[in-house]
Amino acid sequence: MKIDDKNSDTIRDAIKQKIKEKIKKELLEEVYTELQLEELQEELTDEILGAKLLDHSEGIKTKLEPIPMEPVITVAKGTKIDKTEAKIKITVKAILKISSHSLKYANSKIRKENWVEVIGLLAGRYDKGILYLEDAYPMGHGTAVYAEIKDYNNFMRAYEDIVKNKQFICGWYHSHPSYGCFMSRE
Repeated sequence: MKIDDKNSDTIRDAIKQKIKEKIKKELLEEVYTELQLEELQEELTDEILGAKLLDHSEGIKTKLEPIPMEPVITVAKGTKIDKTEAKIKITVKAILKISSHSLKYANSKIRKENWVEVIGLLAGRYDKGILYLEDAYPMGHGTAVYAEIKDYNNFMRAYEDIVKNKQFICGWYHSHPSYGCFMSRE
């Protein structure tokens, strides 16, 4: 290997590292801004409506079921597709946004009985038999066992962004912070 090739490889690696760092910083800033907006909106709503915070620990009962060893995707009642036929790829960006949204309302700094569910939209593209989940849009939070999208202005902002990025709403996510790990039957 020539000296020029070594220098070229070193420069290329340095550029790749800088790009990765920049993307990570931009992503974290985007997630932080979205969560800040949600927090501000919640504060303003509480202030305007004089909303009283509820104790979300009332009536929480957990029934854990064993996790199936072979994952299966159910498409209709009684119809199952082998896992090899379903091709879904999810980006790190979407995973980070879902995780940070969920952890904002259920983490070690919050008492477990005060944890609440979150809900959000999944956006992506479908190409050649593969669903690409490329982004996640936090939509709100609810109680310990219930969450719904209530802010339609936030929904419309997300929808406009999704359309602008030539994506579609391909699903939604929600958390079960006090339930542990299980596969839903629904």
